[in-house]
Amino acid sequence: MRPPGAGRETDMRKQIESALVSAAMGAAMWALGGTAQADQISVEMDKARTLSLAGQAANVIVGNPLIADAGILDRQTLVITGKSYGLTNLIALDAEGRTIYSADLVVTEAEAPQTALVSLHRGSERHSYACAGGGACTSQPMIGDSSDAYQTLTDQRASKLAASHAEAGE
Repeated sequence: MRPPGAGRETDMRKQIESALVSAAMGAAMWALGGTAQADQISVEMDKARTLSLAGQAANVIVGNPLIADAGILDRQTLVITGKSYGLTNLIALDAEGRTIYSADLVVTEAEAPQTALVSLHRGSERHSYACAGGGACTSQPMIGDSSDAYQTLTDQRASKLAASHAEAGE
């Protein structure tokens, strides 16, 4: 038999441990959130924005050119264009190949700062979507998706890009 009050002491200890774990997790999430925000930029789909750099860029790299494009306007200004919803990264290098800027790049719907990647499994086939805040989702081809869906979407995006280049006279 347990002495009177022993069960309450154990329950109290569990509640305190649970509260401490929750507080620690909350602090970790807050710290990570602050770091992620500092290293993340966003642009709306089918819009462009400029980004000022501290150093002089010689090259700019976008991780997934289906999601966004970036060019050098002048040595300290990049122009970033959102192509489709999603998350990729952006790196600017100086003339010696050193990284002068690196960040995650999120392409969102207008007025919707959040984009989430969602995978839908239908039997053995996977389909990936990028969903902007407000509930707007669009197909986001990813390696490992159904080959038919992947090919159809990449062909459509290539056609859209070719049409925009033709309109621009490029």
